[in-house]
Amino acid sequence: MGASAPTRTAMDRRIRERRLDVARSNARRRRRVTLSVLVAVLLAGGGLALSYSPLFAVDRVRVTGVEAARQAEVVQAAAVREGEPLLSVDLDRVAGAVRGLPWVRAAEVARLPPSTVEVRVAPREPVLLVRVGPATWQLDADGVLVAGGGREGVPVVDAPAAVLPPVGEAVRDATVQDALGVHIGLTEGLRSAVDAYEVTGTRSVRAHLALDDAGPDGLWVRFGDAERIARKVAVTELLLAQTREQATRDGGLGPAAVAEIDVRAPDNPVLIPRAAAEAGGDAGE
Repeated sequence: MGASAPTRTAMDRRIRERRLDVARSNARRRRRVTLSVLVAVLLAGGGLALSYSPLFAVDRVRVTGVEAARQAEVVQAAAVREGEPLLSVDLDRVAGAVRGLPWVRAAEVARLPPSTVEVRVAPREPVLLVRVGPATWQLDADGVLVAGGGREGVPVVDAPAAVLPPVGEAVRDATVQDALGVHIGLTEGLRSAVDAYEVTGTRSVRAHLALDDAGPDGLWVRFGDAERIARKVAVTELLLAQTREQATRDGGLGPAAVAEIDVRAPDNPVLIPRAAAEAGGDAGE
């Protein structure tokens, strides 16, 4: 038999109530989603407005990586306006402007809320001083002229015939490139002992070593150019070791007895004793 009328009425009521509960639940969910979106929009708009408020205006450019004497130059090149909204600072423009300084190798720029722009600088470090006539120029490991003037503790390259570009550009002169290639190719031990290079033309590089056991006059190593530099360096160190070993064994002078080592042909090196050089004239002639 079918359900009685009261039973059907109760079931219909429960179904209607269930449908109403579902409808109310869906409505509440839609209101929550709408409210969440509205709050997010308001917060974003408020945050954007806040970021352009005086609370987030630039009041400092902080420079790291260089000494205090050069920080002002970086700040001037960055050209960030005091009071400019931090969010509107063009980081790429600032980094490019700082990299335009001839002594800057790399630069990174960041915003540090609430009001600081930080410029991190990696300066070019001179590894050689190139002397042309009365003028001296600083050269970094990339072959770029960093600045004019001397630098304590940096070896000097006497290159009287060299042609140098403006500061901030790479040197193309073959004689200076030869000297730089030799210098970079040396082991740390030899590089730290070099106090001067001499280049009179292409393939004419020779280095003066101020070794502790080479006497007051030191000794010269004639490299010629930077080709096969690893082999030339290995032969130089072998010959120096042999002279020291001989001095220990026979009581000789060691490197102090050597005026010049010629490794232009590293498979057939020449060692010129100081006595022979003094008898026949200067080793470099």
